[in-house]
Amino acid sequence: MIETAAVVEEPTLIEEPTLIEEPAVIEAPVPLAPVERASPDLVALQRQAASAATSVIELQPSRATVTATARHPDGFTGATLVNLNPAVNAWHVLTLSGPAGPRTWHLALASPTQDRLGLADDWPGIVLSGAGGALRCALWGPGATPTIDAAATASTPFLELCERRVLLRNPGQGRRTAKERTTDFLRDRIAGGEQITRFVRKTVYKDAWRRDAELAGATSAPPGDPAGPPPLRLKAADQPPALIPNGLGLALTGIQGAVRAGAWYGVEGLPGGWVATVAPSLLDPAAAAPWRARLPALDAVESASLAFLLAFDLDAYSLGFTIGSDHPRVGWSERSLNSARDARSGPDGFGTVQPLTRTGVLTPAETARVVATFTAGFKRSHGAFKYGPLATANHGSHYGFIEQGVVLSSLQPGLSTVVVTNDGRVDIRVWAEGDTTDDVTFARQNGVPLVQPGASGPEPGPLVAQWGPGNWSGSADEKLRSLRAGACIIEDGDRRFLVYGWFSTATPSGMAQTFLAAGCRDALLLDMNALEHTYAALYRSEEDQLQVRHLVDGMEVLDIEQQGQVLPRFLAFSDSRDFFWVVRRDGAR
Repeated sequence: MIETAAVVEEPTLIEEPTLIEEPAVIEAPVPLAPVERASPDLVALQRQAASAATSVIELQPSRATVTATARHPDGFTGATLVNLNPAVNAWHVLTLSGPAGPRTWHLALASPTQDRLGLADDWPGIVLSGAGGALRCALWGPGATPTIDAAATASTPFLELCERRVLLRNPGQGRRTAKERTTDFLRDRIAGGEQITRFVRKTVYKDAWRRDAELAGATSAPPGDPAGPPPLRLKAADQPPALIPNGLGLALTGIQGAVRAGAWYGVEGLPGGWVATVAPSLLDPAAAAPWRARLPALDAVESASLAFLLAFDLDAYSLGFTIGSDHPRVGWSERSLNSARDARSGPDGFGTVQPLTRTGVLTPAETARVVATFTAGFKRSHGAFKYGPLATANHGSHYGFIEQGVVLSSLQPGLSTVVVTNDGRVDIRVWAEGDTTDDVTFARQNGVPLVQPGASGPEPGPLVAQWGPGNWSGSADEKLRSLRAGACIIEDGDRRFLVYGWFSTATPSGMAQTFLAAGCRDALLLDMNALEHTYAALYRSEEDQLQVRHLVDGMEVLDIEQQGQVLPRFLAFSDSRDFFWVVRRDGAR
């Protein structure tokens, strides 16, 4: 297993985690301070919290708080512990108060379904109760080795405390590529910097990662795996055309060379995972014919460009989401109109997630279970609307996101949303007015839908062809093509699949047409413009070594090779960008 460690700009040796002396287990039950719970009327509470919040803690309508007296060498006399979402029970904020002022730490339970965290009067730390037994865990004073203050200075993003049942979260120093460093510098520090980055995208990087749909002539490719999703709808032909999957970085089960366009093939080492290869020129035009008014015609370059679709069986897998060490931010997007803003620091009333800590990397427990990761959505700089009705609604309709049941940025109506509920169900849907987050563990919004349910079946989102109101990172006159990624949900009877799509150069229209041909019920854009923004990797262990495979050749440059071992982005070191991670469900084969 790879230990997590912070990496700043350049690769460094992965440090061993600092060990904390194990506190003693106590046999007798521990009297915990009473819990003050919020009202159950979550719809009203969420609206009230969103309008009145001045911190991320105040935005959590279901938070539960315990208080206790404290004895601390520095004179702190009170302790407060906030469980930010008791239904998920993962993230907590511990605060000491007194004449010296408040001191705060972000704690996470390693096993939130098994343990509960509390306080006890005059105990110099926290108290755990659960399947692992009752435990008093000293965090300050002479009984703590080291103290929580010393632990907070460690260079690792997670420090295991209390017999590894609690994680102290430390800030991650997210690694960025040289291109990302330059882009962030231009946007943050230079007047007109966004125009410079847009010019570079249109010239230097335009079609830089395009893969041509190379037909294999008269070659007959083997059929796809019937256990996978239904094949994509293609133009009528005597037999499906055979394609060379140029640039595909994954090995397909029993397949070498050409594949049938639109057919799903099993991925070696990933049971319940499949890949399909296609180009828009091969799709059945009837799949999109009823929606031509919403779907502009594609040019010859886009029509002949490859897309790779990676599907996960949702009976076998679930999904998580982690924000990066820097992105997405929670303040105002520069795209939001001045008329849509108020005097607060951001659309939710704050401009930082403090006192929560952004690590930008998976926890050790998540790393042990993960089978895949892929980058998520836009930075906050592009994650709001400048044009159209959504620009004037809800302070500019900034894209929302939730991690471990904690609302870091409010979910906005009308936006396409990846949602993972508390029971692990994965879905994509348009967030509606009146929806609540009480059963949501993870969520990420990224603009308006590419595909959504309609009266007669899936249909393109109404704004797919509208560059400004759709916020597609382009303009109507330029009709920019770009490397893009997206995700969709396929439902085939009682089978459900999550699909990650990598489009070597595409417009929203081309993405929507491909997802419609794949039978997707809902689909959304993720990120775009570069390999680091469309990164996708799979993991498996072989002989105690973590094997890393990438969806597309070239993505490996985002990882680090050190002493013969690949240290993957999002697992081995902190990253500045947010990402999704795929885990096998308990009991799945």
